Amino acid sequence: MTTESGTGRHAGGSHAGGSHATDAGRSHAVDIGGSLATDAGAVRDAVAALAERYAGERRERQQRDRLDPADLDDLAAAGLLRTGLPVERGGLWRDVTSSTRAICEIYRVLARGDSSLALTTSMHPAVLAFWLATPEVPEPDADAWRRQRDVIFTSVEQGAWWGTITSEPGSGGDVSRTRAAARRVDGDGRAEEGWRLTGQKHFGSGTGVTSYMLTTAVADGDDQPDWFYVPMPGDLDGADGISLVAPWDGHGMTATQSHALAFEGAAAVRSAWPGHLGDLIDGAAPFFGTLFTAVVLGIVEEGVDTARAQLTPRAATLRAYEQVEWAQAELEAWTMAQVYEGALRAVESGGPSGGATVRAKMAGAQLAESCLGRLCKVLGGRHVLAPLAVRALVRGRARPRVPPPAVGAGRRRAGLRLVAAGRRLTVDSRARSSARATVRGRARARRTAVPGSRSCRPPSPWRHPSRLGRTASRARP
Repeated sequence: MTTESGTGRHAGGSHAGGSHATDAGRSHAVDIGGSLATDAGAVRDAVAALAERYAGERRERQQRDRLDPADLDDLAAAGLLRTGLPVERGGLWRDVTSSTRAICEIYRVLARGDSSLALTTSMHPAVLAFWLATPEVPEPDADAWRRQRDVIFTSVEQGAWWGTITSEPGSGGDVSRTRAAARRVDGDGRAEEGWRLTGQKHFGSGTGVTSYMLTTAVADGDDQPDWFYVPMPGDLDGADGISLVAPWDGHGMTATQSHALAFEGAAAVRSAWPGHLGDLIDGAAPFFGTLFTAVVLGIVEEGVDTARAQLTPRAATLRAYEQVEWAQAELEAWTMAQVYEGALRAVESGGPSGGATVRAKMAGAQLAESCLGRLCKVLGGRHVLAPLAVRALVRGRARPRVPPPAVGAGRRRAGLRLVAAGRRLTVDSRARSSARATVRGRARARRTAVPGSRSCRPPSPWRHPSRLGRTASRARP
């Protein structure tokens, strides 16, 4: 279970890979069977009920910096683990074309209740999609691939959550630029087992609550990276070759436990279809690209609804600027929903959809950034305060509007006035405009006062008289 530092392991049946089985993992197994139907609609309804409860606890949840294992148990009981299982094993996955919408809608609902939980648990089906979206591979790896799929899905049935930690310092998020290395050690003769992984990784969402982490490394004798998954220990103290380098301390989604880890000879299992990292990505990318868009869309929709509830009582008194910003925020939220729908339809068409889902993800991110920023401007500077709902949705993404400084408090200094907003410093827009005007005015005065200069000319009669007077009064002899 999660420890005080948020590095404890939550659950996980027997370690996928056979030789890594532990009794401790089985003791935390969660029963995902029961009377709950495997239908995606039933799972969505169960998750929506939990999301509604989470939304009612938003003020407290926004202060968290770690995940609550009880939430993971509730989501598992609601059937969320089934998003990483094929239908023949009681799951919600049939194929990319028919399963993407159903699973994405579940996470869209969850994101409205708790964005950290939604992002962390969305890694579960996103990672397992590499085995779900590619049910068969050609010889000579066909038998090994089927065996690995069976072991992995068995771990999910026993309550294991899967996550990913592929980013590395300097990689720019490109999994193909890994500098991690994997060396072969004595195993049972199966090519996918018996590896030891060494390297630095960060942005490991769900560290401490996931049972397995997917990552990349370059295997001995290869010049290209490949997929590996690592069974996660209960304590990240280095005893199992995995140590905590830096706890997650991001501006947004503070409770995802996206820690930075160091791997030093950690036990790892290689993909049973070695040398095909790109093929596996191509098969699953339309799904997980749309999945992440669904999570962000859920956050945006909750932000807009929260703002609407606060603005409705004072709709008649909104100033023109606030009305325009609110109208634009609603438009951008609606547009993002259409972008998301377009990605889903591209996937459901059965044709190539990788480009469409990537464009949808990029467009959705830009629309979300702009929309949530506008909400802060409309709702006012008080929404930089920690307990308020919208602040957690835009933290680290937008610059909230803050009240202008009082007259006489240095508004007309040539420098920029910095105003503290939460844990960031933002530039007050009025002070910025005033500073720029002051600098421009002084520059004009200096040019006018230098005889023979290119800009030494009589003031234009078309300039505003007030500006001419201000410039003349500041000119130096």
